[in-house]
Amino acid sequence: MKIRVLLTVLAALTTQARAVDASVTPPLLSLIDTGGQQLGSPYRSTPFVELLTPGQSGREISVPYVPALDARAVAGDEVYEWGRFQERVKWASTVGLNSSVTAGLGSPEDLYLTNCLLQVPADVSIALKQALAGVSNLSPTPAPEVAVSDPLSEPWTYDQVDLYNPQKAITAEQLPTLTPRIDRTSYCADASLDPAPDIPVAYLPGVQTCTPFGCLSTPNYPQPLYINWPLLAERMWQACQNAVAGYADYQKNVLQSVATHLPAAVSWDGLPAPHGDRSGTVMSPVVGEGSVLPSAAKLATQNPQWLLYFNTTFKTLKEGFLPGQGAASGAPGVSTLEAFKRRLEPGTLQEQAVHGYATLFETWQQLDTVVDVRPTVYWSTSLECVLFDCTPVPVPLPAPDLLVTPEGCTVPNPGTIGAGSTTFTMPRFHNGYVSVPEGYAVPGLMGEPSLRLPGGD
Repeated sequence: MKIRVLLTVLAALTTQARAVDASVTPPLLSLIDTGGQQLGSPYRSTPFVELLTPGQSGREISVPYVPALDARAVAGDEVYEWGRFQERVKWASTVGLNSSVTAGLGSPEDLYLTNCLLQVPADVSIALKQALAGVSNLSPTPAPEVAVSDPLSEPWTYDQVDLYNPQKAITAEQLPTLTPRIDRTSYCADASLDPAPDIPVAYLPGVQTCTPFGCLSTPNYPQPLYINWPLLAERMWQACQNAVAGYADYQKNVLQSVATHLPAAVSWDGLPAPHGDRSGTVMSPVVGEGSVLPSAAKLATQNPQWLLYFNTTFKTLKEGFLPGQGAASGAPGVSTLEAFKRRLEPGTLQEQAVHGYATLFETWQQLDTVVDVRPTVYWSTSLECVLFDCTPVPVPLPAPDLLVTPEGCTVPNPGTIGAGSTTFTMPRFHNGYVSVPEGYAVPGLMGEPSLRLPGGD
């Protein structure tokens, strides 16, 4: 079943009082086609949507539907690839900081010697901590769901819908364990064993000596008497610098996932290279994995006319009338009720065509700041002595904070103890569903479309 927006409506849209600028005005969803043999496009033997670019000489862009599972696969790969990169930076910095050949006390996964060389002590510790936390290594699995944008909760107008960003930043809550969740081969190569002992160059240990008459301790025991944070920060920085090379792999792998699962998607204004704080957008319409009816029913409490309106076929609504109401202005249907369709989950192909809306999967890069609050720790030792017998005791010290950008790593205060946090400021891939009423603007798409998606090579 094909439903085409009247050409007179499109003409009205392109002659509004405000000038149409293709660089800032999104396209319109002008057609939903459930499939059939038509000439003139390689896509029209399969279900597709058609978008009309703005301006009097607008182009019609056909984009075929994909199963929602493919969209969830891309969303899952985006989370997985970012998690791998974040973990690589975190653990490369940690083992690089603790890379001295004499670093043998502390959490085995934090120390280069026990994690990257001996391995068995770290394997036991990692397995135990993962089991206690109920997690395992990160894996590329489809996202359980993709969030639907809710433009009604954000400022939006008929001409330009601002896309609500439903994806939350990946923080320590989603990487909850203080133990690696990627294979050591991902981060051990970013550091190397330092053959020089840490004492006395990197620090002088605190000492406590006890006799039958009492104990004497160095100031601030068990803290070191002296610690050379600039030297240690240099180690951590170098390992971090090496790990940041993985950012290019993060981008490449996500682009490859998009090309694999959404091969006929349309790239709008370029996904690979961000412009300012965000890149262009890749979009593809999706067929839901269930009915849209439960999603539609949830909206009934917000407007008593909604369900009657929703259950009226779009063939009637496109004339602009609803029983008891006059014609809607500008676009098909009644615009105040059409807006509710922007909050619908993806339905079946037939439901989207009958009810006059399409759900589009969109993905883009956006400049983010993500703070990994898990502390990077340097393991020093103190000495507990009884008469002439001294026992080394591990003393964890939070390292200076790290800042990470695509250009590399920075230690803002290398001479002081920080919280050991790692702050990433760089473009990351985001994604979401946007449901669009037929004849209305598609949010998130600006600039010029390209029919060929880069394959991430």
